[in-house]
Amino acid sequence: MLDDFIFSSILFLIFIGLPIGFLFLLYHIGKKLESTRTGIILSASVGLVFLLCFLYLRFEDQFFSKSNARDLLAENKIELKNDFEIVDHKTDWGIGDFHQRLELKISKEDQLRLSKNFKEKSDSINTILQKYPNAFREYRENTEGYFKENSKHSSIEEDYIFISKTENKLIYELVQE
Repeated sequence: MLDDFIFSSILFLIFIGLPIGFLFLLYHIGKKLESTRTGIILSASVGLVFLLCFLYLRFEDQFFSKSNARDLLAENKIELKNDFEIVDHKTDWGIGDFHQRLELKISKEDQLRLSKNFKEKSDSINTILQKYPNAFREYRENTEGYFKENSKHSSIEEDYIFISKTENKLIYELVQE
């Protein structure tokens, strides 16, 4: 209970106390220069920058575009040839954790092409697994669809791509812990 209070107090000081203190410092610097108006302009402009940064972080998911989705998929060597629709995009983060989920409605042609590609790679990995059972399975298949699992730098950062067998849907998830 006391630890939660201390943690909340530290967060309050960092994210609210320091910016407000900085704004007062700018105001007093302007006042020391014998121009209260300069202090007000300095503190208001920096306050506006803080506010814009906060609003961007708060509404970050609304700024996500098709171009961002294409870049995200290109990092994973996936290209969509036809137009697509962003069904859902969510990012959640906390101290030390980050989770991103992107769901796209893709064309039937892209779904068939990607499914075929994932199936071929899954089959070739299954052949390797018969010889080396402990090998990493990057591509998998189940009754719902095809998965591509990628550990980027370590087990701390993983991303998953899912292509549905029955729907024209692609889901990308990134988990960092």
